[in-house]
Amino acid sequence: MDSCLNRLEKFAVSQNADKSTWALSLSARLRGRALDVYSMMSKDDVNDYDKLKAALLKRYQLTADGFRKKDSGHLIRNKEKVLCNSSSDWKII
Repeated sequence: MDSCLNRLEKFAVSQNADKSTWALSLSARLRGRALDVYSMMSKDDVNDYDKLKAALLKRYQLTADGFRKKDSGHLIRNKEKVLCNSSSDWKII
């Protein structure tokens, strides 16, 4: 999840995208449990990237840099692939 969020943030910044569009762009790429988190949030909160990010990190028991400190073992990477689609086709809306 952490790398998914980092990719989105780096891409959005490189495209000079307004931060108000980030949550929508992220939501279109969520899958599985990450999509469940999104679905349970209020309409106002799902449009706030910082709140959506915090909810996703909380669900996966990660902090902003806690994941980076974890052992990035094969199992973690495989699970992460299921949480967020590839960024190769990302567009900031």
